[in-house]
Amino acid sequence: MALREKIVREAFAKKDVKPLLSHLRAISLGSDEIDMLASLLKRGCLPLFQYPDAKGEAAREDAITQIVVIIEARAPTGAADEIKAVLALFKLIETGYRAILEDLAGLPSASLTPQCRISALFDLCAQRRDGVRTASMDAIIVDGMIDPIGLGVADGHGNVVSPDVPIDVDVVTLTMALKMEAFQQGWFDGSGQLVLPKRVETTTDEREAVRPLLTAAQAWRHWTWIEEETRYFDGTLTDVAPSEFPQDYHDAGVTRFLHHVPGSAEWHVIDLAANERLHLRIKQEAAQMAFGTNAAKLVKGVSDKTPLLPDAFVSIEELQSAHTLDHALSINVATDTTQYRGLRLVEWLRGYATLQELVAVPYEAGDHRPELLLVEVERADLIKRLQRVGLAGAKADSFISLVSFDKGTRDLFDTPILCIGSTTLLLYGPALVGGIPAQTTLSRLACLKQSLEARGKAFEKAMLAFMRAQGLDAQTTTVRRGREEYDYDLLVRWDERIFLFECKSRSLSGNNLIASYYDALELESQVGQVTRLVDGLKQHPDILDGLFGPGASELELIPSVLNVLPMSVPDPIDGIYFTDASALTRLFHSPALMMSTARSESNPFFASVPTRRLWAGDTICADDLVRQLQSPVQLNLMLRQIGTTRSMGWLKAGCLAATTRILHQVVPTSAVNAMLGETEEAEPPSADPSEG
Repeated sequence: MALREKIVREAFAKKDVKPLLSHLRAISLGSDEIDMLASLLKRGCLPLFQYPDAKGEAAREDAITQIVVIIEARAPTGAADEIKAVLALFKLIETGYRAILEDLAGLPSASLTPQCRISALFDLCAQRRDGVRTASMDAIIVDGMIDPIGLGVADGHGNVVSPDVPIDVDVVTLTMALKMEAFQQGWFDGSGQLVLPKRVETTTDEREAVRPLLTAAQAWRHWTWIEEETRYFDGTLTDVAPSEFPQDYHDAGVTRFLHHVPGSAEWHVIDLAANERLHLRIKQEAAQMAFGTNAAKLVKGVSDKTPLLPDAFVSIEELQSAHTLDHALSINVATDTTQYRGLRLVEWLRGYATLQELVAVPYEAGDHRPELLLVEVERADLIKRLQRVGLAGAKADSFISLVSFDKGTRDLFDTPILCIGSTTLLLYGPALVGGIPAQTTLSRLACLKQSLEARGKAFEKAMLAFMRAQGLDAQTTTVRRGREEYDYDLLVRWDERIFLFECKSRSLSGNNLIASYYDALELESQVGQVTRLVDGLKQHPDILDGLFGPGASELELIPSVLNVLPMSVPDPIDGIYFTDASALTRLFHSPALMMSTARSESNPFFASVPTRRLWAGDTICADDLVRQLQSPVQLNLMLRQIGTTRSMGWLKAGCLAATTRILHQVVPTSAVNAMLGETEEAEPPSADPSEG
């Protein structure tokens, strides 16, 4: 009998390890079973306590002790060391959280009441968000350019960064601060939803007093990243001896130094690049629609009864989002009936767009006072408003619940509604104004573990039609040979090559490390799946000969995974390439990758400038596709951007007592350079040396 994962998970979920202990006594305990048990404990089964829980920690210690006793009685000496190491690692990770919690008591905000402290945090972050808007508008006025991709604002440290950076940092940091306060004050109800006390007026001094709390929240967020990376990707976390401290740490009075090294640096870079490419693509499409069309004149707003798309749209952001998802998912969002947690995609978009309008319209139309970014509304009134704009019946209330802040919230962008008491809701404007509902929807669905694979067949049909529209011989087929069935999503003959594309419609991780871990596992599974399909074509040459004519089985076969969202990999894995629909379809569009900008004149216009050559010659050929698979141009550009972005390096939380510092390379430059070094030479030559 093998180790059963379900029994391990239920033992800790139900807080009853007796069935697990009985199971361990009944199975053989070889190295494979013990390795699997340690992995399950490390990756989600064994509880880790960010906040002190004496009873829970004691129960965990007792459970591990009993497991170790069974293993030591039935396996060779030292076999249980791996299980002991998991518990030791968890305790080490928990010391990082404890250090931050202990230092909170010494912050100026500690003298404020919890009600005042959280109100001051809201006010401060709204104020900072308004400051970013002012700086962004000033930058546009100064250089006369509307460039939402390249626009930069000063970060206060002598650097120029995208306006998204300070906004993202503040929103995610406030998320951490809210969760820290909520856990300490017991503000999560029985269902895990955050219920805040009524907000109070705050003074300038009180807002300044909570500013260091945001730095502490950044440290908490950073440590959570380290926790998840260490648990899921086998990163190492070492308690460094004082004798090995840098001298400046001794001088500063540092008493403890924990050193973290990522366990899968290259994968983190690839995953980050995929999410950033999606973000960039959505921003580009939003800018083009906002400044390049007259759609803004047709916006209906949320004041009156407004039907769902395609009949009407409440904002330009909603229309653009539907357009983005149409192309990204190869569907018609307006007519697609698939439901995700009880809501169609068009209803998700309408919900987020409505929340955005309720905040953005008064803020943009008024004098841009920061307090306008914090909108309180009665739940019953918001339900009626959502019902009026297309979320019929119980769907309005369901949407509110799905996007309300709870224990599982990772950022306020996805869950911008906060409950105040039993009937009042707070719409957190800094996370809504300037947002794009398509991106928020995809992120929230990923967090809710809602797969997009139901759209797989639509994606396959769209790519088949696309390839045929290029004049290529493209086929799809399912065949059975003996007991084996082979399902080929897309086979394309181009000159003397056969391209095999296995189409995938998975969501991206949304920069969620745990989701990223499972994406990495899925990638390994896809390699095995495509390898099996390749073997099927080799063992049964009649498949290709029947589709493309005699001799087709002798042509060069190039297998790859084709993702609906922008996930590409810089190098083949076991001979399998990984590309995405955005990169593939863009290849056929024109011979060079273009960059668009717009000028802030009375009639804004977009100017396209070539940046990277995609074709070697004047017309596209199969060699260009092979070259793109071998060296994905869009991915390479993003990797360069990531590689030149300043690393977080040493985390120095100046507001905290100097007791703990963490070394953590978020994106090791060496990992990026290694990937770029292997792909640089394979890029197609530029027809014009001036094209960068």
